[in-house]
Amino acid sequence: MFKDGPDPLVRQQAGRTTYDSVTLQSIQTGEPMLWKWWKTAGTGVESRRTVTLALTDARGKALATWTLGGCWPRDWSVTPVEAADRTAGYAERVTLVVEDIELVS
Repeated sequence: MFKDGPDPLVRQQAGRTTYDSVTLQSIQTGEPMLWKWWKTAGTGVESRRTVTLALTDARGKALATWTLGGCWPRDWSVTPVEAADRTAGYAERVTLVVEDIELVS
């Protein structure tokens, strides 16, 4: 906040931009790629990545796309899932810390 000379208003200045964390879920039947990323980050190895996030309609058409920059996994969890064809799999859920967001389309 600041006040400039005789201006009667106290004005606010823009500060640092912060972004909320983003939680993603991926249904897997093979290798747990999100777990590997989370595990690497936990060892202290630099593991920031750029993630592209697309919002789609029921037909799979992209409605909006964002690029999330400087992401690293903060939390990870897994849940068993059974598909309609009785094949077993699991859902990986990861919460990402995000440093930058850009709307692509």
